[in-house]
Amino acid sequence: MNDQEPILPDPQNEKAFRIAYLVAAFIKEDLTEEERDELDDWVCESMENQRMFEKWIDPDNLEEWKKYRDRLNLDEKYEQLKGRINFNERKQPSKIRKMAPWLAAAAVLLLAVAIPLFYKTKTVDYPVIKSFAGVSDIAPAANRATLTLADNSVIVLDSLGKQSIPRQGNTEVMKQDSGMIAYYMPGSIPAPGTVEYNTLATPAGGKFKVMLPDGSLVWLNALSSLKYPVAFTGNERRVELIGEGYFEVAKDAAHPFIVRADNNNVRVLGTHFNINAYSDESIMKVTLVEGSVKVNDSKTLVPGQQAQLHLDTLRGSWNMAVYDNTDMETELAWQKGMFVFKGTALEDIMRQVARWYDAEIDYESRPAIHLNAEINRNTPVSKLLHLLEGPNRVHFKIENKKITVMK
Repeated sequence: MNDQEPILPDPQNEKAFRIAYLVAAFIKEDLTEEERDELDDWVCESMENQRMFEKWIDPDNLEEWKKYRDRLNLDEKYEQLKGRINFNERKQPSKIRKMAPWLAAAAVLLLAVAIPLFYKTKTVDYPVIKSFAGVSDIAPAANRATLTLADNSVIVLDSLGKQSIPRQGNTEVMKQDSGMIAYYMPGSIPAPGTVEYNTLATPAGGKFKVMLPDGSLVWLNALSSLKYPVAFTGNERRVELIGEGYFEVAKDAAHPFIVRADNNNVRVLGTHFNINAYSDESIMKVTLVEGSVKVNDSKTLVPGQQAQLHLDTLRGSWNMAVYDNTDMETELAWQKGMFVFKGTALEDIMRQVARWYDAEIDYESRPAIHLNAEINRNTPVSKLLHLLEGPNRVHFKIENKKITVMK
């Protein structure tokens, strides 16, 4: 939080009073079913409403609200607000008539009044919905990966500190502290045909980064792997991807960089792009940030475009479509440490949740809903599910590493 005072809803806006009351009641876990539906509808109206709701219930912001409340003259503020409201209930709009007249004037103040009550009975944490009570939480993904060397030996990288890894041919390999391994080739380039390969793999609930021998950087999402030579030789630089990776390729016009993913080739010289090629997703996506890439030697993308490839199982070939004006915030959110959902189907969200939290997803119900949310990936799963549940008609239950989706 910055040093500015928390932003109160516009005291001249009656709807804002109502929302303030609903948020205060939510914090105190005192919403009726009708009120919860009303709050749900408001949060679902826009991403901005969702962001404000998350900010209002953030524990750090609650601390600031408490400090701000201590500086308020409640009697004076109440009289000022009361004077702005028409207390003739018959003249008020139907939605405003649903609440007692004094409630509209006091709604904004309820946020300030409710916070101390919240602090007396709660620890400083997000409100926990009843379906999560008494269960263990699931931590988000961490820097976890294995490295399979040329001799097929396997090193668990998350158990290592900053140290050298056995030399691979003429290439030195160093494990960094920041969830990254780096390859350095101070010696001569080996002759073609003698190159050795390493494979970096992240489990469900893991992420990692690698600097390849040519200086290219690759970020691996959870449940992904990258196979690459310990030294690039010949006229091309070839790697193989399973899952999802974000690439920043070092420029070298004489040696194109080629990513093989799900039997498709992405050819580049030097550029930034993302490939999503999970086997449990219906399409493979190549999203270009800068530079240019050629997909399957046929379609050349420009920045902001995305190629979507769908396997035609009857013909055994890939169908490709290219889309302009890609929502880069959503497609690249994972690499920036965020979940960003914009009208995303619940089942699509839960596949991401399963990979990131190493969780099993079970469905008692499959509500056909699409959600909007923007959530930090460092969030424990209970908080993420709580935010998804709050503004939508879906519920979750956590049992060990299993998440059940319910009505």
